[in-house]
Amino acid sequence: MDGLFFYKLTSLLRTEILESRIHHFDQISKNVFIMELNKGKVIFNLNQKTSFFFTQEKYESSLATNYFLTTIRSKINKGLIKEVKQLNYDRILQIKIERVNDIYQPVYYDLIIELTGNRFNICLLENEKIIVSLNPRSNKYALPLFKGHKAIFELIKEDQRYGLLCKYLFDFKENNNYSLTQLITLIDNSNTLFLNNIYPHFIKLVKSEEHSIKEGLYLLFEKELLNTTNSFITPVLNITNKLISSNLKRISIIEQLINNSSLNDYLEYGKILLTTNEQELEECIITYNIPYNRDISIIENSNYFFKLYKKEKGKLLYNRELLLKLQDDNDFLQDILVELSYATPSSLTEIKQELVEKNFIKFKNIKKTTPKYLKFVYNNTNIYVGLNALQNEYLTFKIAKGNDTFLHVHEYSGSHVIINSENPDKTTLEYAGALAKKYSKASDLGKVQIDYTLVKYLKKIKEKRGKALLKNYSSFMI
Repeated sequence: MDGLFFYKLTSLLRTEILESRIHHFDQISKNVFIMELNKGKVIFNLNQKTSFFFTQEKYESSLATNYFLTTIRSKINKGLIKEVKQLNYDRILQIKIERVNDIYQPVYYDLIIELTGNRFNICLLENEKIIVSLNPRSNKYALPLFKGHKAIFELIKEDQRYGLLCKYLFDFKENNNYSLTQLITLIDNSNTLFLNNIYPHFIKLVKSEEHSIKEGLYLLFEKELLNTTNSFITPVLNITNKLISSNLKRISIIEQLINNSSLNDYLEYGKILLTTNEQELEECIITYNIPYNRDISIIENSNYFFKLYKKEKGKLLYNRELLLKLQDDNDFLQDILVELSYATPSSLTEIKQELVEKNFIKFKNIKKTTPKYLKFVYNNTNIYVGLNALQNEYLTFKIAKGNDTFLHVHEYSGSHVIINSENPDKTTLEYAGALAKKYSKASDLGKVQIDYTLVKYLKKIKEKRGKALLKNYSSFMI
């Protein structure tokens, strides 16, 4: 049954069942389903010779009720058929059903029947989201991606082969040195993308205004980047969390040592004993609770407390310096956590490099490479985004020009964003601000303040890679 014949069948079916009321949806045999209407019955044959037809004959159910049938019935029984159409001239039938809910409001469902030989399927959608599918995770047969219908795109996206396609496209992108935008443009212009049971390959597809191949690919890669990097990120993430936990324990111990220091007590004891005679000694010991050693003289006790003071002062200074270092390390590790939340495989290598340089971890074969920051184009203007401290440092202080515009989320760690323009328009500024928020610790917050200034007004903070002080800056909320 080809697409043209399917179109003719769909037209005939539409004249028979449009505005019909659904009484019952049932299963006659393993791959044959029946939809009973007030005007007759529609049979969907999903065997190898797939077909559908309208009939007045009587059929009896031969299979027990299952989850698929129960779900379908609960949603479409007593519903009214409002539309019957073929999707993209393929052997896919869409039946739109209207039903009234418990508060007498209309609810619309789409029953999608794929009569494509071995690739048969029936699924029910509400607001273009799949509720139930007869064959949602079959990975034995070829299925086109981005068929041009959002509901079908959502169905395919749940398929097990989705990860295979992601890996294939990601490897293709990396091996050919394509940026994400270049790869999407390449595929979008060829208008081809297909996945079979082993490898993805390319064939001609039809675009649709509802969900273009380009839009689908951007959604695909958003999930692909997350899935691809998760397996690499998890070990580094676990190490970082362990380092933070250990570091916080050390901070707590040092803070207790500082707070419990007897420095001032030792100094006070020494001063008191230095000015005390034999007649006042007992009263001073009791009044000031001095741990006095009666085996040595008053002056020797005084000198002993001065020595303890000097020793304790050295410990206190050391502990305070150590506390500052541990707090700096904690800030650094917290920044690493933020960077890991949006890391890519290439930026992950740079994060490892940072951890190695700070002596937190030891990784073999970590090669220093030129940082690979992100590049976006908006309103014909280049926008660059650093994904970690190495990229931020390189991008802002080596690549950016003095009259380029710098953006950063106010008081949150995150990416440096550079607009290759001295006076970007409002929409470009807002777009760059959205990128600054997305790649920052404030990504999940509501409105945040974005600070921006020219690169020449930045002051690099020594010994803190990727950090800068802003001068003459302005702000906006996004």
